[in-house]
Amino acid sequence: MSTRIVCEHGILQFLIPFCWNNSYLFQDCLDSSCMSKMMKSSALPEPKTFDGSGEFGEFKRAFLLKYQQVTDGDDELVAILEEKFLKGAAKTLFQSLPKRYERSLKALFEDFEKKLRKRQGDRKAEALNEFEELKKKQGQKMWEYLLEVEKWSRMAFPEVGDETLSQMRTTKLMKAVREDDTLHKMLIMKRFEVPLAQQYEQLKDVVLQQENEKLRENGLKKGYGSSPRGKKETRENPAKESHNREGGFINPNRKCFRCGGMGHMSRQCTSKPVQNVKAREEDAVKSVGAEIVEIVEMLGQRRRIVIDSG
Repeated sequence: MSTRIVCEHGILQFLIPFCWNNSYLFQDCLDSSCMSKMMKSSALPEPKTFDGSGEFGEFKRAFLLKYQQVTDGDDELVAILEEKFLKGAAKTLFQSLPKRYERSLKALFEDFEKKLRKRQGDRKAEALNEFEELKKKQGQKMWEYLLEVEKWSRMAFPEVGDETLSQMRTTKLMKAVREDDTLHKMLIMKRFEVPLAQQYEQLKDVVLQQENEKLRENGLKKGYGSSPRGKKETRENPAKESHNREGGFINPNRKCFRCGGMGHMSRQCTSKPVQNVKAREEDAVKSVGAEIVEIVEMLGQRRRIVIDSG
């Protein structure tokens, strides 16, 4: 029963192998005092992994509250701390501490906090410098610029409240839209209608909406200027091409299969087929009548005179 309880809780994964190989220690773990500590520790929340960017004091408190009663050895706590709860720059910094398995955990935490505070101070100074020099580049999309504003302001001013942080970001936003006089004036009017803590988010929505509208309009204009298939029609030498009756350009070397002529197609041919011409000549009705002549004698001579030509 006791063994199953120990295995079901992940809090003692580092201690179970050691206690199991030493039967007298494992027996001690089964007494009422040890079981009470285990059950108390299992009821406490698991501390979040620390990467050096958050508040170390809160992490240290949560870690010691959960694991300090589990074991009396500081070296075991150091092993648990390194393996499960430190990562990234924080883990590298902690592993750089001298004699960390020989010193007390309290001394290690004090030394670690000093180095961490100095490191965070350097990062804060760098972020502050980046935030102060941050400007929107030529051709840069507004949403990309605002992502940088939010990133560096969060790193440079981690301790300020939402209202102050919103004002700092709003100042950067207003400077970025100064070239658009209409939008700039609209944001100034909008600014007085919104609470200080919400100004940045509200104005950001307006600016991004305006940017999306411009991108959509530009896309429609490009679409109107292109051919229906989206491809630009090109001709090798338009000057050499003739213009047909339908208003389109054709190839002068094209041969008509109807009349044998050049420069047009059969569906554009105006010539009549030969067989049709012959058929019409054969079927044509003669409209000329018979010629009427008369032989007359004039001045002693007989002459042929046409009375009706028909």
